[in-house]
Amino acid sequence: MSTTRPGRFELEELIALAAAAGNLEALNEYADWLGNGVTGQALLDDWKFYEASKNNGQEKQLTPLTFADLAKLYPDLNPPVIDGLLRQGETCNLISAPKIGKSWLAYDLALSIVTGRCWLEAFPCKAGPVLLVDNELHPATVVHRIPKVAEALGLDPFEYQNNLDVLAIRGKGITLDALGAVVSRLGDDFYRAVILDAWYRFIPPGTSENDNAAMMGLYNTLDRYSARMKAAWIVIHHSSKGGQGEKAVTDVGAGAGAQSRAADAHLVLRPHEEDQCVVLEAAVRSFPPVQPIGLRWQFPVWTRAWTLDTGALKGRKTRSEERQDQRDTEGLDAIRKALTDGPLTTRQIRAAAGISKDRAERLLDILTIEGVVRWEPTTIRGGTGRLYHLNQPGTSPGTSPGTHTRPGVP
Repeated sequence: MSTTRPGRFELEELIALAAAAGNLEALNEYADWLGNGVTGQALLDDWKFYEASKNNGQEKQLTPLTFADLAKLYPDLNPPVIDGLLRQGETCNLISAPKIGKSWLAYDLALSIVTGRCWLEAFPCKAGPVLLVDNELHPATVVHRIPKVAEALGLDPFEYQNNLDVLAIRGKGITLDALGAVVSRLGDDFYRAVILDAWYRFIPPGTSENDNAAMMGLYNTLDRYSARMKAAWIVIHHSSKGGQGEKAVTDVGAGAGAQSRAADAHLVLRPHEEDQCVVLEAAVRSFPPVQPIGLRWQFPVWTRAWTLDTGALKGRKTRSEERQDQRDTEGLDAIRKALTDGPLTTRQIRAAAGISKDRAERLLDILTIEGVVRWEPTTIRGGTGRLYHLNQPGTSPGTSPGTHTRPGVP
């Protein structure tokens, strides 16, 4: 075996060349470099599948078509797997903060698809087999959890046990790329959906989830898998740190923005002001916009909370706070505009900006701390006041250069 290991993209080219030549010895060597249980034969089988796909006409997709011809080739959308959210061959992110219960929700989703139920009393599912690929829990934990969810949903074991497959790979180090060796052995057009739990463990070592190009590459891989198996692929991911209430749906999710843009459906669970409650929101590509729905945690399942105010998210500002923020923004802009013509006292700023004394002092303190303005003592009608200057970019916050007066202290 060579002692010099090629880079990832060079290795992909070498695999393609070796597969085209039928060089199983070289493929076994490359498989050893990939690790994670990949075999040379699996790499060869995978290559043969893609070559067969090309010969079946997929290369024509690289040739521009008139819209009329395109419409003849694709007269219908792919059939829904989760009506209103996700279709066959599409990819989906299911995102929430860690330990909030998204894996339990994924079990509910898997069982809903297996049995053709309506998920969360909102989204009808097309019945079919589901594959759960779990790289986070021990097999015994999965076996312990799923029957609890099934029982809470009123399902008997015979309704789901033979149509829910589980690939438990915790500790095996199988990344998304290495999963291709597994995919190559699975039947095409058999699974209705594949669920990956959890996404962060499928990211190859050395790959940053904040790297847009790398994440786009991984979602391209997901697209290849989903197209090959004609299944919907759902990845369970965690949200970024901090409050999520003020973020757009597509911004909830740790890592690069490509993760939300590349997926066909982006589902997020946001904490609600009420304990044990969340709001499910979605951004979808091939369905009409989805209205938020409230959910309440009643172990071991999430249930619809029909009367929950879906706008009352934890961390989201009230309408009154939003109005106050808007007024403050307008006031801060008015002060900056007033100071563009030269230094002004507090009284002069109030007159120019049209704001009250208390509000002017509060906003000027904000601008001083942020380094937008500085002030120096001045004598006004025999008393001491402040003369405010608009700082140039790069000026330190506080009073005039050379002074040591704390901001906001006369």
